[in-house]
Amino acid sequence: LQNKDYHVIALIGDGAATGGMAYEALNNASRLKSNFIIVLNDNNMSISGNVNLIIADGASLAVTGAYSMSAIHVPSNSSLTVWGQLGGTGAINAVGAYHGAAIGGNDGSSSDTIAGSAGTIVVNGGNITALGGNYAAGIGGGYYGNCEAVTVNGGTVTATGGSNGAGIGGGYHGNGAAVTISGGTVTATGGSSAAGIGGGYDGVGGAVTISGGTVTATGGDGAAGIGGGLSSAGGTVTINGGVVTATGGLRCAGLGCSYRGTGGRVAITGGTVTAVGGGSLDADIGGSDVAVTIDGGCVFGAKALVDPAPLDSTDRPVRLVTLDCPGAEGPVRVEGLKGYGTKDIYPIEGKVYLYLPAGRFTPTINGVTYDVIVFDSDTDRIPVDYIGLNGTTPVSLSAEAALVTENTEWIGTGLIGGAGWYVVTNDVTIFDLKVLGTANLI
Repeated sequence: LQNKDYHVIALIGDGAATGGMAYEALNNASRLKSNFIIVLNDNNMSISGNVNLIIADGASLAVTGAYSMSAIHVPSNSSLTVWGQLGGTGAINAVGAYHGAAIGGNDGSSSDTIAGSAGTIVVNGGNITALGGNYAAGIGGGYYGNCEAVTVNGGTVTATGGSNGAGIGGGYHGNGAAVTISGGTVTATGGSSAAGIGGGYDGVGGAVTISGGTVTATGGDGAAGIGGGLSSAGGTVTINGGVVTATGGLRCAGLGCSYRGTGGRVAITGGTVTAVGGGSLDADIGGSDVAVTIDGGCVFGAKALVDPAPLDSTDRPVRLVTLDCPGAEGPVRVEGLKGYGTKDIYPIEGKVYLYLPAGRFTPTINGVTYDVIVFDSDTDRIPVDYIGLNGTTPVSLSAEAALVTENTEWIGTGLIGGAGWYVVTNDVTIFDLKVLGTANLI
């Protein structure tokens, strides 16, 4: 246009270089008869379509992303499936550049979330180490990037997000993926303000389902271990097996929504779950308006704090029951709890932590039977229906029975409310017991 003679420089990425438009441009350039320089921005790997990658035992693949690029780019609507051999010693070490995931999306923007988003990533074996660049996930979205799905069926996965990026899930302003873990060992650590597994900064947690394997997830400050990134809802977290440890960042739950986030759902039906809230007052499981249901599993909270209070799937309140299980190693066999999920229950420091509704239960753990009475409120009252009359006939009354302790003033109907039923479950010594009105003692 200015009638000046310059070198023409074209910059093209390795993924785009194989596209039809690139070939057309090269064909046209050959007829220009001018100084023409092509700079290939090779980030070593770019996935198009459905790709299967086998890492042979003893072999390793190291990939580093070029500026603002992922190390292994898996764009939307494409998939990468990684396989290991029998020994499981093959390894991938991927490091994303600034704004790029280690495995997943490239640099995006608020107006171009497609560039930052990732497709489907499946790990069936091998040792995968993924370190995301700043504002990007270890495995998942890049800057302003979501992720379609991440599945781990086996192998060892260590995924660490850059600042504001999830370990596994969304990048900065990116939502978490449909994450499914059925086996293997997964360690996921979120960057500041991002979940270990779930949303990046300001990203919803997505849908996380864990049915097996060993999973350790740690959120950055303000984000859940598994769930939402800072200021975002927790998405859906379903655990029905495996051994799961989830630690929230400061002001955030281990499982649930983030600091300043609202909503989500946590459902536990099996497995062994250890949840740790990030601060001294933070719930271990839950968060603002998070629905928590527990129908199985060994569920340990560092502060025994589940907020909102948990229910079972029939909307009955459930309460923590701690049973000693000394000497047990490996998974324990739990029987006698109809409808309660008992898959993959391991003792935690010699104890098993169950959440049961009000009633009387006789669970058997590794052949040892326990007699458990669960109260239905903090006032220590239980439904009479669950108590045997004289040890033989169940009492079918809608009344409640108050627990009698050494500090209880035991009196009858009309003076303390209720139907006048009382239950003694331990050895109790009371000075000068007075009965007023009509009382029934079990």
